[in-house]
Amino acid sequence: MTSANLDSVQALLIDLVGAGASENDAVEFDVTGKKELRDEARERAVEAEQVEPAWPARLLR
Repeated sequence: MTSANLDSVQALLIDLVGAGASENDAVEFDVTGKKELRDEARERAVEAEQVEPAWPARLLR
């Protein structure tokens, strides 16, 4: 089952148990547009590294 509305997940689980579900193997959370979000995060990380190198690189200077 998939729900895009996080606010409804608790009610959904309560309803499933109420309907007789006695086992749940896993609850997984994911995002839409993952590739675009990763691309943006990578770009921001590269920009940040150019402004302020990561701490291990600072120790080597």
